[in-house]
Amino acid sequence: MKTTKLLVGDIGGTNIRLAVFSYVNGELKLEREDKKPLAQAGSFIEVAAGFLQDQEEVEQACFAVAGTILGRRVKVTNASWVLDAGEIEKTLGISKVDLINDISAIAYLIPALKAKDYIELNPGEALDQSPIGIVAPGTGLGEGIMFWAEDGYHAVASEGGHADFAPVNALQVELYDHLAQKFGHVSYERICSGIGVKNIYDFLVESGRFPEPDWLGKALQGHDDPAAVIFEAAQDADKECKLCECVVDLFVDVLAAESGNMALKILARGGIYIGGGIPPRITAKLEERFMKSFIHKGRFGEFLHKVPVKVIMHPNAGLYGAANYAAMRIAK
Repeated sequence: MKTTKLLVGDIGGTNIRLAVFSYVNGELKLEREDKKPLAQAGSFIEVAAGFLQDQEEVEQACFAVAGTILGRRVKVTNASWVLDAGEIEKTLGISKVDLINDISAIAYLIPALKAKDYIELNPGEALDQSPIGIVAPGTGLGEGIMFWAEDGYHAVASEGGHADFAPVNALQVELYDHLAQKFGHVSYERICSGIGVKNIYDFLVESGRFPEPDWLGKALQGHDDPAAVIFEAAQDADKECKLCECVVDLFVDVLAAESGNMALKILARGGIYIGGGIPPRITAKLEERFMKSFIHKGRFGEFLHKVPVKVIMHPNAGLYGAANYAAMRIAK
């Protein structure tokens, strides 16, 4: 049986992950992988060429990218890179390169998820071949859809994270006003993302609701991932921080409301999957309060009770999803 070598990548707003998989007899096997911060990388071509070993014969490649795919090109949304599939093929000597949206990559992993790869927030009542929604807060906010066709599920990319934020209570209205003055347009990504966590924090401090503890201000100063500091402080049993707890509460409430919006728009009786790098850091808070805001949709609350909701815990969902997509292309 012929073995096909695949170069696979997951290019987000913060890191680039690359891996080589072998595909033989319908099975994928990870051979090696590496991760590098985007800030420390040159061009994508340089990083990919440096990752490939001498004389390594990679026949096909698939790269999951946080950006809008236009033809065979994509600009990374939260970085300056532009990837061109034709240029990558020519420069690296790869016969076939696919570019897919990073949330589409997560979607292509969903059929392969095992029980250990997710946490269930709501069992619901899944209906076979029904639409599936993905909402994934990481550096930014990604959203995507899976729909059923005759040969299985297919992913559709979306830029729903940039849709207008709709506040649902007085506190969220104040948050909206604060962000509107700062940014003009207020999207869900301004709140439900790593970038958004700091926006919520600044709102709560600047509105006078909470004073900023000196130790926390020092910890945040110059930190390249303020969301990580805030999440850690919110869950530190030895050092109570009401400010950070409120940040996480507000983050979860807005994320849940937008996830409920997604479920209604696509009638997601196949389920809603919460992906991205943030949810695995705050699972206790998601289990505590997510579903209350998710089902808060008036007459359609009962419908949303029946929608399965799962948090993807797989550490490299985008990378493995891109590998699954590449394998699917080979199989066809």
